[in-house]
Amino acid sequence: MMNYLLTRNYKASGAIPARRLVRTGPNEGEVRLATAGTQRPLGASADVDVADGAPCDVHLVGTALVEAHGAINAGDSVTAAAEGRAQTGTTANHYSAGIALSSATARNDVIEVLLAPDRI
Repeated sequence: MMNYLLTRNYKASGAIPARRLVRTGPNEGEVRLATAGTQRPLGASADVDVADGAPCDVHLVGTALVEAHGAINAGDSVTAAAEGRAQTGTTANHYSAGIALSSATARNDVIEVLLAPDRI
């Protein structure tokens, strides 16, 4: 069960698929995909694909659904990977998006993440 405690609307800087990790965009009030563990995630995009320049709802606090980049175990710290997908975060000084509350066995599996951005 999702618990979106705080969702905010931003402008998409580039196309943003549903259920992906996002970071701040190049301009105030914009977001773009977080595509590497070295990028600080802001939250997770909502359940709809968004075109470049369109409004994009971002879940900032609570739990959110995020597509996995590969296998993830419940309880793992997750970080951003290619295309804004979640991956297990193990590298020092990378940014964590939060904690996986469910597991993924393969790419494109959708997991629930407790959003808690921090450093690993």
